[in-house]
Amino acid sequence: MMQRLGSALGWLRDEDRGGSLLCRLGLRVPCRVSLYELAYLPLLAVWLMFAVLGDSRLEDVVPNHGGRMLATLLVAISYVVLCWKPTRRSIAIEVVVVLVAVNALRLGYTVVGMAVTMAWCGRGVVFGRAMRTSGIALAATCAVVMLLAVVGIIPDVMYTRVAGDVTLLRHCLGFGYTTFFSHYWLFLVLLAMFLSDWRPRVVLVVAIVLGTAAIYVLTDSRNSSFLALLAVAGCVAGHRLRASMPSWMLRALAFFARHAFVICFALSALLFLAVPVKSELGPVVHKLLSRRPGLTQGALSAFGVAPFGQKVQWATKFWVEGQGLVNGYWDGDTFVKAAYNYVDCSYFNVLITLGWVPTLAILAGLEALTCWLVRTRRMGLAAVMAIFALHSIFDPQLLFVRYCPFLLLVGAPLCGEGLAHAPGLGKTHRRDALLAMGLIALMLLVLAPYCVGVVTGAVPLAK
Repeated sequence: MMQRLGSALGWLRDEDRGGSLLCRLGLRVPCRVSLYELAYLPLLAVWLMFAVLGDSRLEDVVPNHGGRMLATLLVAISYVVLCWKPTRRSIAIEVVVVLVAVNALRLGYTVVGMAVTMAWCGRGVVFGRAMRTSGIALAATCAVVMLLAVVGIIPDVMYTRVAGDVTLLRHCLGFGYTTFFSHYWLFLVLLAMFLSDWRPRVVLVVAIVLGTAAIYVLTDSRNSSFLALLAVAGCVAGHRLRASMPSWMLRALAFFARHAFVICFALSALLFLAVPVKSELGPVVHKLLSRRPGLTQGALSAFGVAPFGQKVQWATKFWVEGQGLVNGYWDGDTFVKAAYNYVDCSYFNVLITLGWVPTLAILAGLEALTCWLVRTRRMGLAAVMAIFALHSIFDPQLLFVRYCPFLLLVGAPLCGEGLAHAPGLGKTHRRDALLAMGLIALMLLVLAPYCVGVVTGAVPLAK
């Protein structure tokens, strides 16, 4: 009896025998799914759905923060019970991961702590399944938010940007800020490329271009829109011209992909710190880069950089009932007006808030991931991470797994796992191409009412 119990417990903890539990229960499944995946994937979907709702105008209605905290806790427990196989190397890495997460929680940045935990615990899950789950959860929740804004249940708040003599109206589409949906769209575009096995199909390319154009017109989100088009163009060019590309160009692209995050960190310093705002060229560069140099230099001067971070009170632009768009921050239920001081550059935002020690650890982990992808010739995924590294220069989403679930891959190379043990680097299936098209089509469907409104004049774009 004890021998049977011991063998059963050992079998339950062995995720490499995925699907055995369901088979013994008499259930037939089309794929082999580990017990840990059965716990992780639904919790990942719930976590992502709460994250999207937290970015929307429903954040005060839905307990998004508590939902994400509970899902993260359950994931961590499931990882320890069902997936954890300690080795000297994995324990050393996990100590660093725990310290980074605890440091973020100590400073009050619970979102960062949850994201680090979810990314690390993703190492025990087949990567392709995690990506499919992420895409479906994010696309479905974004669609719900945007449809609620279309029918008027939640407001479509409009921000403004002055461009010459024209004041552009930037629609939030039901989200908390104009760029939030564009970040999710960028991930869905990259996911569609991944699920299509990096083979650019004409229908998919046309759909992505149309969707990106609509999002740019409605939200004026330049960074994510440009990178979405760059991803499609790169996929098409790589598929058509790779054989004729000179070897030096291929080596240069591989070098950039291998060291993307380090290069982009250095590029951020060059863009935002090389020219002082008070110099002759300062005002020109400041305006050209949407005030980011002045805000970055001002934050570094005001807060400095501590070894293990500090609590920074960022003041951004909020929609306050009865006041409209106001710069400031929330202190509990009270809104405090203050001068705008937020740093959009992910690298300097993380450096100022978390400190230079966690920043070095994070960059080292991302460097290990990109080097591993290039070394194992997973150039498509390496290109995805390079695009995310470029995106992080102008937007503060470097550690936000909800905007780039591809970060779930980071655990495999850190633990020295070879390609055979890497989570889900297998081939995609034909149905994945249909899923890719379905996700993009769903987004086009919910964007359609806004596009019709633009044509009919019901949805204004300028004033």
